[in-house]
Formats: sequence, C-alpha cells, structure tokens
Amino acid sequence: AAALEKNTIVETFFFGPRSEFTPESFKVMINGVKENKAIVTLGVWNEGLSNDMMAGLSTMLKNNDRIASLSIENGEKVTEVGLKAFGKAMQENQHMKTISIKIGKANDESISPLFHSIARPESKLRMLTVHTISEEASERYGDVASVVLANAITHTKELLVLNLEHSNIGNLGGTALFQALKNNTSINHVNIYNSSIGDAASHAVGECLKTNKKLLDLMLDHNKIGDKGAKFIGEGLALNQHLRTLSIVNTPISDYGALNIINGMKDNTALVNVHLRRTGRNVREFWREKQLPKIENDTMAALDSLLVRNKEWSPLLNRLLNLENLVDANLNGEGRQAI
Repeated sequence: AAALEKNTIVETFFFGPRSEFTPESFKVMINGVKENKAIVTLGVWNEGLSNDMMAGLSTMLKNNDRIASLSIENGEKVTEVGLKAFGKAMQENQHMKTISIKIGKANDESISPLFHSIARPESKLRMLTVHTISEEASERYGDVASVVLANAITHTKELLVLNLEHSNIGNLGGTALFQALKNNTSINHVNIYNSSIGDAASHAVGECLKTNKKLLDLMLDHNKIGDKGAKFIGEGLALNQHLRTLSIVNTPISDYGALNIINGMKDNTALVNVHLRRTGRNVREFWREKQLPKIENDTMAALDSLLVRNKEWSPLLNRLLNLENLVDANLNGEGRQAI
C-alpha cells in the first residue's frame, strides 16, 4: 500500500486470485490504490472477495478520476448486497470505460443501479460484462433488470460491447433488449450467453437484424432457441448487410431451423462467421437432460459454401460500407453547417 501511494509508473495492478487478504488488509491496499496517481487498469481476482470488500472497493471508485478499466473475477462470495453498492458507486463515477464483473449472486434490484448508470449523459462506459456464477435461476437477475438495461441502451451512444452471461432474463427480458437495439447506433458486439432466451425473444432478434446497421457480432449460445426462433433470425438476416458473426451454439435448433438460417443468408453477403454446431463439455453441462437435435452434414456444407462466398465478397462490401459511412458523415456535416 505504501508503495502504491508513491507509484507514478505502474499503470496496471491486479490482486491475484490466490491472494489471502483479510478484510482489514484489503482495505489498506485499496487506500493505497486510492492515493495512487498512475493506475488506470485495476483487477480484483481474489477468491476471498466479500460483500464488505466490494463495498470498500466501490467507495474508492465513486470519485476516482483515473481508473478507466475494472475487472472482478472469482467473486463467488459477492452477492446482492455487494453488487448493489457497486452499482450505486458507478452512478457517481464519471471515468470508467470498461467493467467486467463475475459475481456469485444477483437479482433485479441489486443489478439495476449498475444498469441505470449507463444511461447517464456523463457515462463513458464502452464495455460491460456481467457474469453470474450461481447455477440457480432464482439467484440470477431477470426480466425486470433487463427492462432497466433496455431503457439505458436507448440513451447511450458510448457503449460498444455488451456481454450478459448466466442470467435469467428469459423471453421478456430478451425481447426488451433487442427492441432497444433496433435503432441503437453504438453497440457493435452483443453476447447473451445461457440466459434462458427462447423462440419468443428470437422474434425481437429477427426484427432487430432487419433495421440495425451497427451490430457486427451476435452470440446467443446455450439458450433455448429452437426452430421457430431460427426462422425469425433467418428472416432478419435476409434484410441485414452488416452483421459479420452469428453464433447460436448448443441450442435446440434442428436441421429444419438451420436451413431457415441458410435460406436467410442467400441474399446476405455480410456474414463471414456462423456457428451452429454442438461442441465441448458445455453440451453435457447445459443439456444433460435433453438430446440436442441433429444438424445434417449436408446442411453444414451448404452453410460453409455461403460463408466462402461471403468471404470473397467481403473486401468489396467493406469498400461500399466505408463509402456509405463517408457519405453519411458529409451529409451530417453539411446539415450542421446549414443549421
């Protein structure tokens, strides 16, 4: 702590995952970070991180004007109390650009303050990752918090990357989020992993893809999207020329659903990465009670041929998109001058 107070060189500091800090020693270390004038990236990967420690960290971050990137890993002991304190601190912080937190438990009330903070005009947050460790659906935040986040998305022009992992947002929350993304002009990467999204929310995904011109990467792995949802997504892809990566791995999409996605790609020359396979230990972890439908090899071969075609088109498409962006920028500039 004494060294940190005097440090003017080290910009990145991590509390290692096996550090055995007591609450008292952690508080001393955080005070050292508070006085530090150089650190811009802080990582707390401590397995012993508790709600009290999280509260102390949050107090330090409230008015910190240097730390721009925060990573919290292994926070299994952090529950709703610690998360709520952190969210309230972020409502006062004006400098954070990257937040990645992995905590034990969360509910709608505890995570909503963090989601509210994104909507503030002074927010500079560019990337948000929230991972709930608990395997119990009742110990994860759900659709109410998702509506709060959806409202924040409609107000932000700073957020670029959104990762929600192991939540319980379901169809209602998923629908709210993708309705908010329809006309969003900043977020280019969305990963909603193992969050109980099904066919109903996939309708909103498809509608979003029809109008959104900013989204480049969309990952919906380990959800409950089936053939009906795949059909909605395929319909969206048919009118989209901006998405580059689509991943719907380990969901109950059968060969029929995969063919609907391929059908939507016939007029889509933008997608260069599509993942539909069932892979790895996660098949057993998330679907141990279900048998995933088969996607035929011929279907995957047809998909691969479309991806090869799109990769050949990619350089020309990028030139056209750059030209389109240049025209838009010039038009906006002329509009400002006229005003």
